[in-house]
Amino acid sequence: MRLILMSMLLIVLINGCSEVPEPPLRLGISAWLGNDPFILARDLDLLKAPRVRVVELSSIAETKRNLRNGELEAASLTLDEALRLVEEGVALQIVGVLSLSDGADGIIAKPSIQTLQDLQGKRLALEDGAVGRLLLRGMLMVGGYSLSDLHLQYMDAPLHEKALRSGQVDAVITYEPMRSRLLADGYNELFSSGWMPGELVDVLVVRNDLSPRRRQSLVDLLVGWEQGLEFLNKHTDAAVELLVRGSELTPQEYLTAFNGIYFHNLNDSVSLLQGDDPGLAQASRLLVSILIEQQMLSEAPDWSLLLDDQYARQAQLKRGEVR
Repeated sequence: MRLILMSMLLIVLINGCSEVPEPPLRLGISAWLGNDPFILARDLDLLKAPRVRVVELSSIAETKRNLRNGELEAASLTLDEALRLVEEGVALQIVGVLSLSDGADGIIAKPSIQTLQDLQGKRLALEDGAVGRLLLRGMLMVGGYSLSDLHLQYMDAPLHEKALRSGQVDAVITYEPMRSRLLADGYNELFSSGWMPGELVDVLVVRNDLSPRRRQSLVDLLVGWEQGLEFLNKHTDAAVELLVRGSELTPQEYLTAFNGIYFHNLNDSVSLLQGDDPGLAQASRLLVSILIEQQMLSEAPDWSLLLDDQYARQAQLKRGEVR
């Protein structure tokens, strides 16, 4: 009996000393083509599955809600949305620069609306977020009319396409792949992010309360991004065959949609995040001034606290090991 008790005590002590495994790092991404390298990394098993989990969400708004509530540890967000979250009190860091929209976001109207002037007095749907407002601002400046000339309807991005097709609205501010689906069916693009160079940047953000042990998963995540991007660049046709499923686009339409997106690699991330005056901060000065002007930010961010290039650097080294 004594021997049995001692054995049970030993088992308890051993179990008590065992290290509890960390849960996977949850990355939230919205249905946007700029996130496709993460999709490829997941579907091609390039990520370390036990340590990283990619969570697909319907919109940027939903991604922000989950990140704010702690249901995600990391997310792909536009830079403007990341800055707004930080100002709201969500403690975040930017650890990677992912992509740049150069025509992949646009204002799409029903076929009878041919020009920006035709849009005056019409119903326009957009998300209640920075991206939609930035495109709206750009369109108003080019069109030469005011906000009072439009009837705005705020709704999440997944509802835009149905609202336009059903006649609930006359135009939408949307992004890929919804943009290409509508253009393929004869809808008209009146304005795009191609008219706003450098203003719509996607970044990888992480919550500051993530434990040091789990932060090492960020390195795996960035390596996965690089591998997914490399597969997309080197095996484009095979990548598109995987990605086009469920998009309601043909492979050629999907491929054409990529023309409006510039993808950043690890070298770009390190270059844009490092130094006393980081490249991302320099490139974003106009964006920040616009956000302040539009009362979407009260002041410029403290870039020294916001940007961290160490994980991209570590991913560079690890990427060299796995080639």
